Amino acid sequence: PRHCHSGSSIMPLWVHARMSSSTSVPRSYVSPVVARVRVPVHVGGSLVAGVGRCGGVRPVRRVCLGSVASGLASSDMVHVPRDPSFERSIPGVDAMDDDDSVASSALSAHAPSDLFELFNVDDDASSEDIKKKYKTLQKLVHPDVAGDEASAMAALLNEALPLLLDKSFRVAYVTARKQLRRGGYGGFDGNPKSAWAGDPRADAIFVDECSCIGCTLCATQAPATFEVEQTHGRARVTTQWADSDDDLDEAIAMCPVSCIHIVPRRELALLEFTMTSCEREDIAIIRRRLSGNMASPSAENDPFDRAAVYLKMRNRASAKRAKEGIANSLETNRELAAHAGAIASAYLALPLQVRQKGWPSAGKTGGGGGEKNSGEITLKA
Repeated sequence: PRHCHSGSSIMPLWVHARMSSSTSVPRSYVSPVVARVRVPVHVGGSLVAGVGRCGGVRPVRRVCLGSVASGLASSDMVHVPRDPSFERSIPGVDAMDDDDSVASSALSAHAPSDLFELFNVDDDASSEDIKKKYKTLQKLVHPDVAGDEASAMAALLNEALPLLLDKSFRVAYVTARKQLRRGGYGGFDGNPKSAWAGDPRADAIFVDECSCIGCTLCATQAPATFEVEQTHGRARVTTQWADSDDDLDEAIAMCPVSCIHIVPRRELALLEFTMTSCEREDIAIIRRRLSGNMASPSAENDPFDRAAVYLKMRNRASAKRAKEGIANSLETNRELAAHAGAIASAYLALPLQVRQKGWPSAGKTGGGGGEKNSGEITLKA
C-alpha cells in the first residue's frame, strides 16, 4: 500500500524509523541509520500527515505503528535531521566572525537616523540649544581631532545646522520623520523583538510574515515559540527555542509555504525590525500567487531584501554622500532611505571613543556605543 486514507482524502505518508533486526522490510528500503518505509496507516483525528520540506515527512504527532508494522515502536521513531533549506541569510552579507566587532556593527548597532536624533534634541528645541549641540559635536568629530573616519560626520553636521535653524524646514521635517519611521528607515535600536529561552545559540528562528498564510500549524506544534498575531493573523516567533528541537523541526517542516527560516542570530534584530515595515497582503492574494494566478510580490515586501538594502545604506559613509542625503527633498521612499542611511553611516564610521563621548545614550538603546558593535559589515559586490 502506498497511501493512507483520511475521510475522502488520500495522502502519501512517509514514516522515518530506526529498523530493528526483526523488522521485515525489503532491503532496498533500508539505509544503515534511517529507513523510509511506505506503510498503510489509517489517519484519525489525532494524526495529520502530508508532504513537507524535511525529507518528505510532516507529522503533527508521533505515533506507534504497533501491529501495522511489527518491530516498530514509539521509542524507535528517530529525529529527522534538520533540512538545510530551512536556513536563510540576508543577501549580500559575507561570512563573518561572530567576535569581529567591526564587522557586526551595521547589523546590531543603534545609530541616529534623523536630524533630531543626530543632534540629540527634541523637535521643539530652541535655536540656542541646537547651536550649542552643534559646537559640542563638531569639536569631537573634526577630522584633525578624530581622524579621516570622522569627515563624513563633520560634513553632515555642517549641512544639517542651517536646516534645523530654519523653522519652516523643521515643521515639514517633523512630518517627514514620521514617514521615515513608518517606512522602516529609522528607529532601529539593535535589539531583537523576540525573547530568548535556554542556552545561547548561534542561530535563531524567523517567520517571513509576508509569506505566511495563517495556517497555525507551527503555533499548534510549538506553542511556546510561535504565536499567531491578531492584527494580520500571521505566525510570529515570540520566544526563541522555547520548545524542544524535535517539536521545532517538525513545526518548521509543516509549514506549507516555507515561510519559517533558521537565520544567523546576529541578523535576527535587523530582520525583525524590517519585518515591521513590510506590507502584509491579504491571505487570499497570497494563495492566488501560490496557485500561479498572480505575479510574484514586490521585493520591497521581502524582509530579507529590505534588510540588505538597509545594510548597504548604513555602510557607505562619505562627506559627499552626507551632503547629498541631507539636501534631498525627502518626498520619496528612496530619498528617505538615503537620508537615514547617510546619517547612520556617518555615525557608524566614527571611532568608538568618539561615539561614546558624543552620543552616550546611544549604547543604552541598542549598543551603538558598545565595543561589541563598532565598525562596519562587509558586503558582497
